[in-house]
Amino acid sequence: MMITCNNGGFNNLSHWEAAVLAKHVRPKVAVPCHYDMFGDNSVDPGQFAAALRLQAAAMHYASMKHGEPFLFSSASWG
Repeated sequence: MMITCNNGGFNNLSHWEAAVLAKHVRPKVAVPCHYDMFGDNSVDPGQFAAALRLQAAAMHYASMKHGEPFLFSSASWG
């Protein structure tokens, strides 16, 4: 599993850069983070999902919800 920044601000990766990185790292699941943290630095994580579909179409995408636990199981992602 790879959790990556995708907000493009504060020297973090953009959604496109994060998708390119995921293509090269090849994790089973890619999860965006560091989005929607500040009013002037909000990015829709759907942009990362779209870039991921173009860069690594077979990779699984997962997103976390604020305040909800996220359980990763390798059995769930093949």
